[in-house]
Amino acid sequence: MPREIRAAVCDGGGASPRIETLLLDDPAADEVVVEIKAAGICHTDLGIAQWRRSPTRVRP
Repeated sequence: MPREIRAAVCDGGGASPRIETLLLDDPAADEVVVEIKAAGICHTDLGIAQWRRSPTRVRP
């Protein structure tokens, strides 16, 4: 049965993150659900959220 979760969501394009209530589907047969009791966001996370486009991936 899907459950409600709270998540930090950022739409990109310079938008600030916000906390939303989302529905989390049941895990697939090869997945597990891990309960997170606490999480932190540092200033660099907020800076990346302000980028207007996705960063370029560097491949080895």
